[in-house]
Amino acid sequence: MFTIIEDKIINLEKVSEILAVLNVDKLNIISIVDTVCTEIVSTSTNKGSTVLYAELDIKNFIEYLNNEDNAFIKANPYTIYIIRGGDFIDLKNLFSTIAGYNVTVGRGGSQKSHMLSPLDLRLSFYLIAMFEFNYEIIKDLNGFNDLDKNRYLSYTDNFTRCKKNNVSIRKVLSKL
Repeated sequence: MFTIIEDKIINLEKVSEILAVLNVDKLNIISIVDTVCTEIVSTSTNKGSTVLYAELDIKNFIEYLNNEDNAFIKANPYTIYIIRGGDFIDLKNLFSTIAGYNVTVGRGGSQKSHMLSPLDLRLSFYLIAMFEFNYEIIKDLNGFNDLDKNRYLSYTDNFTRCKKNNVSIRKVLSKL
């Protein structure tokens, strides 16, 4: 998940060219809006890599997730989702059912701390292409430092402060 501070217009043809240089065959960008759309807006280009941009409202996106031909399952490995004005809870709720199966979306927090997963690498490549190799733009748009810790740490709801030295102590909560 990458939280962007402000909207930015991207050039899909340039994204296609950059992805081709990076040997990425295709990218679907699905923008999910919280207003009702009467039609699905989409555009695509291929300047070395196929790039599709589609804008869907929540109702159409949920239909897409549960489509009988499993379009979501087939396209997901090459897709980045933009949830406009949303946060992790919105993401979790949107993806609660996929192809008729109940799904639980969890936050990161891999046991392989600070190692780059294939999913993280793919997101990084997409961001590099979308912002034309400009690290300064990506860094400036990254809202990570502005987030409350409970937005990205899975255990922040389960800690207390030790009165004696004000150090955070993780509580392990378990149900038997």
